[in-house]
Amino acid sequence: MYTPLNKEQYAVNLRATVKLGKLSETESIAALQRAWVNTRFQHPMIAVTDDGNNLVYEVPDSTKLSDWIGKSFLVHKGEKVTEFLLTALLQDYQTLHYFPETSEILMRTHHLLTDGIGAVCLLDRFLTYLSADETLPIFGSEQLRLAPSHTEAAGISTVLSPSAEATAEEVFMSFVTKMPSVGLPILPLSKPGGTKVFTLASPLSTLPKLLAAVRKHKLGVAAAVQSAIILVTHEMAPPALAKRDFSTIAYFSHREYLPNPYSDMAAWPMGLWMIGLPLSQPQADFATTANNMQAVYGQDLGIDTSSTFEWYSGFSARMAKLLASPMPDNVPPPTQPQLSSIGLLDGKVKAHYEGKVKVEVESLEPIVDMMAAQIVVYQWYEYFDS
Repeated sequence: MYTPLNKEQYAVNLRATVKLGKLSETESIAALQRAWVNTRFQHPMIAVTDDGNNLVYEVPDSTKLSDWIGKSFLVHKGEKVTEFLLTALLQDYQTLHYFPETSEILMRTHHLLTDGIGAVCLLDRFLTYLSADETLPIFGSEQLRLAPSHTEAAGISTVLSPSAEATAEEVFMSFVTKMPSVGLPILPLSKPGGTKVFTLASPLSTLPKLLAAVRKHKLGVAAAVQSAIILVTHEMAPPALAKRDFSTIAYFSHREYLPNPYSDMAAWPMGLWMIGLPLSQPQADFATTANNMQAVYGQDLGIDTSSTFEWYSGFSARMAKLLASPMPDNVPPPTQPQLSSIGLLDGKVKAHYEGKVKVEVESLEPIVDMMAAQIVVYQWYEYFDS
């Protein structure tokens, strides 16, 4: 719905502060560009376009490669990341942005091409190529590495039995009848502005205490954070929504459940290999809410062990149709915060990459473009080398 405004909902951004040894600004730009080209060769999905019905990849000649670089690798002199995000426009390709004054990069991905975990793993691949600083590749075989769809990679059938179709309809209707969800008070917007970013960080010394506390109560971090979000939303909700259930979609990375080779996140960071399941929670105390959320976030999502995938494609099809339809005039827009749990970053991105170019990662932050008057809460934790 934001395409006519040249804006993108849910573009996945990874913001990182990186130090590139003793390279000058000019040398840094050249090295970043070489690494970006090598990233395309290894992971060609970053150069896929959407023609409205299909994802299209074109093997480039030198002219087309130069054109792609000009459109996808951008240097922002005299601009800050936060300023860019307020005015960021829809791009044809996945893009890499370099901000020399703050030594930051921003990797910007269409969400239809990968999920948050995939974007983190792609950043690791890019930083690996940046550190190696290899010569430019010869294109012509990279299309063999285009990622399949989730259903193809996972081997999930999209042809449902009558009983599975009935279950999909039951799950879908049970969810949509819980809408609208409890939500936060908002100011009316005449048109989307841009994405604003707020970061709440705890010191490293807090992390062992947090992990010990959730283990003591047999919870995961995502379940605990989701429960806190639900309680605070109920506390802050306007009267018209205060008694409503908290209803949203819970997101799960499905990469670890995929068969080889797609479970190898280093080899296959690209691919939208996540699932979204309905979550609805009535107002309750923290302990009750947390136990219910653990049942959601701790569930087994094995392809061969979970009954979810008997009906999931039918549920997804119904949700896609719903989201593509105009919202009824009498239904308020969704304002409940959404949680995206990235989890532990260590092992996905390194603090140091020791190659021809010494790359040091000082900070890393996932961000998503949000055009609606809504909050997305990214939750992650890291040790790195601290």
